[in-house]
Amino acid sequence: MALVSGISLDPEAAIGVTKRLPPKWVEGVDEIQYEITRIHQKMKELASLHDKHMNRPTLDDSSEEEHAIEITTQEITQV
Repeated sequence: MALVSGISLDPEAAIGVTKRLPPKWVEGVDEIQYEITRIHQKMKELASLHDKHMNRPTLDDSSEEEHAIEITTQEITQV
């Protein structure tokens, strides 16, 4: 006998309540957080490339470094 009427003591009755899927927007939030993490990593890489390019001992042009900077910048803007 239950102390409160209308409450089921059957453990199977609660299963439907606990198996709800999260709202659809949760998946979008997870994807956005992943992309933000990728952007932060690429920005650190870009900062490192800029530092390396600006602080080199010679002043000669290094098109390889500049090309790497351009590609990394494009990767960030395409995300």
